[in-house]
Amino acid sequence: MARRRIGGERIWWVVVTVLASAGVVVAPVLHPPGRVLPGPVAVGLVVAVVTCGIWVEAGGSGLRGLGYGARNGLMSGLAVLAMISYVSLFGAAACLLFLALAGCSPPGIHRFTRWRARHTTAHQSPDDVQDSIQDGRAPASPANQDHVIATMSTLQIVTAWRRSFWDLREATNCRVRAEIVNRRQAYLDELEGRDPEGLRCWLDAGPLAADNPTKFFRRQDPPTLAS
Repeated sequence: MARRRIGGERIWWVVVTVLASAGVVVAPVLHPPGRVLPGPVAVGLVVAVVTCGIWVEAGGSGLRGLGYGARNGLMSGLAVLAMISYVSLFGAAACLLFLALAGCSPPGIHRFTRWRARHTTAHQSPDDVQDSIQDGRAPASPANQDHVIATMSTLQIVTAWRRSFWDLREATNCRVRAEIVNRRQAYLDELEGRDPEGLRCWLDAGPLAADNPTKFFRRQDPPTLAS
């Protein structure tokens, strides 16, 4: 499933890159640069400033934040330029193309998958619930949460930890947020039980909430598999 999802994301990026490149190339042919460039440049600058500020506010370094903001600003400006080209060529029909690309995008599919997982958890079998906990796709009940997490490898725990950060940001229900916070704490407790020194080194490094701490931990398998 993971390989299929990664393959789908690559196909989406290839399609978007080809379409965006074509739109950027034909833009100077359709419109004089002096008329078409101010809009995309303005959007790019706004996106660059906003994303750089978000990066720094989240605890990232200012230099990396500048690079992050510049990259996002450039991509946003080029995307707007390409969109102008397609609207000029196809009119309102281009909006259907944009909606299709947005719906098939990794964030769009990610949100739909999360929504479907949360609304079908009540009808899942116990084995499916365990898979949901390991994938970080659904809240776990306290009754089986600790047991399932104990059977996960360190890499699986870290992956679920990082996914749960985005779940927490997207959650709007107080009960769901409390369950996600509880699950994140259970991940940390399990990591501490396996490698207290690794957890201490990770926390001393000043990590961000969605960082990948795999390199700090020595044991990659659960105790039941390592013994």
